Amino acid sequence: MIANAKDQYIKIVKWLKDAEENGWDIEINQWFPKRTILQNRYFHFIMHFCGNHFGYPIQEMKIEAKRALIELDFVVLSYTNKKGVERTELTSSASWNTKQMTTFIEAWRDLCGRIGFYVPSPDEYKINEITLLNQLKNETYKR
Repeated sequence: MIANAKDQYIKIVKWLKDAEENGWDIEINQWFPKRTILQNRYFHFIMHFCGNHFGYPIQEMKIEAKRALIELDFVVLSYTNKKGVERTELTSSASWNTKQMTTFIEAWRDLCGRIGFYVPSPDEYKINEITLLNQLKNETYKR
């Protein structure tokens, strides 16, 4: 259940009473909005851009980028499976919120910059995207 504690207090209290009566185990977390469409497009652009440079397809580039930034706490998920075995795996970028996505992108651009590879900023990406769309429009009208 996702609820705003300020606006939906009565609903939350009722839900907690139901949880107590039914013996449910509950976990309460702060909720953050999922990554935006613009963040997602830029993330995939830089993964494709870097993948071309380093020689990886986009899916492998995402894995390598996450491994390179493994110190970010949201990149790795550690858990104990049903057999009691400790497991660790890379998280899907689809599960990241806007703050996590921004943190990852900034850390990745910084890491690439330290090794001498320039990754275009989001603003540069937007300008290039508009330029490409305009070129496509012009080519369409010329036919």
